Amino acid sequence: MRPRRPGGLAPAFVAVALMVVAACGGSGPTPTAPVTATATASGAASPTPTTAAPAATPAVAPGASGPIASLAAPTPETSRTAHIPVVTCPTTFGLPDETMAPVPSTMTATVSAAVAAQLAFYANGTRTLLGPKGWHCEAVVGADGSTSMSITPPDQAAPTGSPPPGYQAVTAFTGGGCVGCIATMACGLFPEAWKLFDTPGSSCPTTSPARELITRPIPRSAIFEDPPGVAGTGDPSGGRYRALGLLVFDPGTGGSGTDFPSALKITCTLPDAMAQVCDEIVEGAR
Repeated sequence: MRPRRPGGLAPAFVAVALMVVAACGGSGPTPTAPVTATATASGAASPTPTTAAPAATPAVAPGASGPIASLAAPTPETSRTAHIPVVTCPTTFGLPDETMAPVPSTMTATVSAAVAAQLAFYANGTRTLLGPKGWHCEAVVGADGSTSMSITPPDQAAPTGSPPPGYQAVTAFTGGGCVGCIATMACGLFPEAWKLFDTPGSSCPTTSPARELITRPIPRSAIFEDPPGVAGTGDPSGGRYRALGLLVFDPGTGGSGTDFPSALKITCTLPDAMAQVCDEIVEGAR
């Protein structure tokens, strides 16, 4: 009998359809809601677009030296609706009867023309993630609801699990039904998450370093920026490139389905010349 999978993040907090690496080694797909993106391929199921509410000016978390400048102001270039090609992402499934659903050939995103020319959507019918065009993609959908997607340059060795600190990468992770994975992923920026997994004498294994910048645009979400050399929330981070990302945590209500706790982390670690690509990926997810 196929195990029932817990639900994923609430649509209000997931603005872009993403994939995530299973910290517990397995997961089943969770519902997705693509952000400002619609499928246009003929014959393929089209994701229903969502409209994000206007974002308030991010407030800098205590201890941060200032706002993340690139996200505190509007995108400097005029944005437009662009048709972005969709690339099928090779995926390993944890359930033996799991197969990849059809993916569209193109989707639309609201980005500047210069950034649109550098982007592709990477998808496997369960998650969709924007990344640099022509890169390598690998994904995992485990048996417990956790998922992952990792997009890296073709001249880098494909990572096993999380990319190392020096890698260029765009990644997305969720914890699925692994409560310990969810708590560990979120507790550094959301201390209340550790209550899901707290045991006597234990403490959250992750912390936010002093030089990590954090803004909180909406409840239960945090945008983080790890400067070069700072190993922080970003996965990867601590290498030669800035890591910019989004962490969303929903404590749930202790029930099943959409009431189950959930966490989503997206990280974009690219050279300065591609900083605008990271900005658009995170702005879209926000």
